[in-house]
Amino acid sequence: MKAISPLSFFISSNGELTTFYDYNYFLEIFLHSRKKIEEYYMGEITKNYLDKFEESIKNETVFFNKITQTLLYKLLFPKLDWFYKKSNWKEKFIIYPNSFPIVCEFSADYNHKDENYITTILRGKTDNLYSFNAIISGIETDEKPDDNFFGEIVLKYETHKETKKLKNASAEIVLCQNEEKKFRHKIELQPN
Repeated sequence: MKAISPLSFFISSNGELTTFYDYNYFLEIFLHSRKKIEEYYMGEITKNYLDKFEESIKNETVFFNKITQTLLYKLLFPKLDWFYKKSNWKEKFIIYPNSFPIVCEFSADYNHKDENYITTILRGKTDNLYSFNAIISGIETDEKPDDNFFGEIVLKYETHKETKKLKNASAEIVLCQNEEKKFRHKIELQPN
């Protein structure tokens, strides 16, 4: 990824990424950088890894979808209407990397107690329509859902009341089965 950084995107008026900006440019950068990478990291394992990476970035749609389905993307580019919700809502969300989106019920809490900052906490819970194995494998099946499986999502933002500048943000997804944590993914950001 360092060989193709920084990636440039077009952003819609509601804050969502719509497509890459000059996709062919960073593809060319990778192909040029690949030679240098292979000179430094030699061997069949490196070649196979770089072949797989090149194959995945050559399809612009697939690569764009992989980027926009990550928890980091969801944290950095939340839907702006999430910050104005007053009641619970249902929405599809990817709770496991490279899996499929599942319906989750979300709620939003707003804390205005701090003099300068607003804390917004978005919480989501899975609807239990799929089994834990289906979510982990990334393949939707007709397998009976696990009654003892659940997932929780928490996105937390602290923004300045006047400037709307982000002070910090965090995201966490926890998947549990039989009351045991099976998967946890947490990200914390503190912009300068």
